[in-house]
Amino acid sequence: MKKMFVHYKKNSEMLPIKIWQTNAEAVGEKCIEQAEHLAKLPFAHKWIALMPDTHAGKGMPIGGVIACENVVIPNAVGVDIGCGMAYVQTDIPVSLLRETMTGSGNLVQTICGDVLRNIPTGFAHYKTAQHSEVLDRAKAEMSRFEADRELIPR
Repeated sequence: MKKMFVHYKKNSEMLPIKIWQTNAEAVGEKCIEQAEHLAKLPFAHKWIALMPDTHAGKGMPIGGVIACENVVIPNAVGVDIGCGMAYVQTDIPVSLLRETMTGSGNLVQTICGDVLRNIPTGFAHYKTAQHSEVLDRAKAEMSRFEADRELIPR
């Protein structure tokens, strides 16, 4: 069972780190070290938080949250942002996606292009392809979609 506990160092300039996990040992040492560095930043606000799926990233723990005062850190989400992402069904009418035209084709083409261009998806962590019912269905229905010329390699 996951619970929240607080990691801190007495007599330290470090903010508390709130961790949602079964126990402190369930969080990797490198992840804690990264969170401690964040907790010492002068603009960090109140506490650092580590979510249940946290693990070490490249400077910032993946699944880590930092609130800042008067500062924005664009890469605070880390380079592993695609980790744990999933496709979900929405209530957006398909007609809106197909019929709304943009400078890059219809709205669905624009959204897919933006996602592929702007959201990092990792560095080939798996040796074999991972099963995805949604992606398998999308591949099977590929003939229903048009290619976005901006995404075709030259």
